[in-house]
Amino acid sequence: MKETNAVIQKKIINKLVAEFEKRREHNPQYSLRSFSRTIGINDSTLSQIMRGKRKITDKTFNHIAAALNLDIEQITKINELKIKYLDTKKAKALSHWKYDAILEYIEAHPTADINTLSQAFNLHTLEVQSAISLLQELGFLSYDTVPKNLLGASSTISDPKVKCLAGQQYQKSLLEKSKQSIDKISKENRDHTSIIIGISDEDLKEVRQIIAEARKKIMKTINNSESKKSNVYAMQFSVFPLNNKGDKNE
Repeated sequence: MKETNAVIQKKIINKLVAEFEKRREHNPQYSLRSFSRTIGINDSTLSQIMRGKRKITDKTFNHIAAALNLDIEQITKINELKIKYLDTKKAKALSHWKYDAILEYIEAHPTADINTLSQAFNLHTLEVQSAISLLQELGFLSYDTVPKNLLGASSTISDPKVKCLAGQQYQKSLLEKSKQSIDKISKENRDHTSIIIGISDEDLKEVRQIIAEARKKIMKTINNSESKKSNVYAMQFSVFPLNNKGDKNE
């Protein structure tokens, strides 16, 4: 492999970015310099590779493959079904809060660039660049940065298992961000309230209906408002049993 072709180059870059994002998800302070030490490549070189500014040579690939346990045959294998490929791409965009957040921010700030988005959401510029590229590829964000609705895209994923898993990952990523906000965001700019209460199955149905109606009312109020949007907030409603009722393994 003197020099990988463009398709393989892109796949390796995607693997690198995905692994970097995964590590930052577990540790938001994880840096590109730390990642480069793991890979065994200079951080400047790794940054250029992940941005698509530098070709991957045999030597570089060997470092990446050894560090991430990659198999060139697996990387070069073509997806059997195009729809499955699209499902996976859309599922990725639906499995993390940052994609919705970027679309919402760009709608409010059309001139926002990668550095601005990076600072706004405490994301590495590589994460922002990767997210924008995926949103553009899927048509949720055009190259003139006009955003489209991402939440409605779940209906375009044909595989219900993929859709379900994407939804679960989305909620997990939001919950992790919610936990971080308790320590990092002042009480004036957030609201975390909880109720633990005994409830009947019938009353639970009514409570869930109230939440659904409240969610619709909030969205309608915001969408009909003439005020200029300036921030992006996550609003969550969580209802789940503290006892074993409803466990998947029941």
